[in-house]
Amino acid sequence: MTSNRRYKNTHRIQTGWKGTVWLHIWNRWLRMSCHVDVAECDEHDWVSASGIISVLGYCLLPMIILNFLAIVISLQGIFGTVASLLTIGWCSWSASKLFVTSLAMDQQQLLVAYPCALLYGVFALLTVF
Repeated sequence: MTSNRRYKNTHRIQTGWKGTVWLHIWNRWLRMSCHVDVAECDEHDWVSASGIISVLGYCLLPMIILNFLAIVISLQGIFGTVASLLTIGWCSWSASKLFVTSLAMDQQQLLVAYPCALLYGVFALLTVF
């Protein structure tokens, strides 16, 4: 019984070690394959993580209205579904509009709105349930 337990612990350590090494190798490969030469880029080509987080956080404000509404009434009926869909649409449309305007991505608002809607949909699910 003790040797079996020792084998399981050793196996877990080896699996964790191998997973850590492979994750490190994959991360290094990803950095190398996505390397961009700074001399080739203008300052307008860069998208900062803080800018993205700021836009997504600012456009999360309509979801707060839905949260306050969930405190007052239950959102698990048809009204909650409609209110959630409208809020997701409002959040994703405003975020995609800000991204398209700030990054000069003409005619690509729907392409940007789809991942925004997925993100805000998760927050709406957390609100409803």
